[in-house]
Amino acid sequence: MAPSELNEIKRIYQSYGFSFAKQYDNDDVLVFTLKTGYFDNADIVALTDSASTDRAFADYSEIGFAC
Repeated sequence: MAPSELNEIKRIYQSYGFSFAKQYDNDDVLVFTLKTGYFDNADIVALTDSASTDRAFADYSEIGFAC
């Protein structure tokens, strides 16, 4: 994915109050977090059809995020 496309995805998420948390380079996965209310939320975004979100899901679930 082109850097301009990645920046656009990040811009859109940030416009909804999310913070960019991490990019899993090997898995083509982005993670955005939103900390409001009772739950800390993590939105995991697969950039390709073949991207595996398993590692990101496990990492963020382990530290208490609702994914």
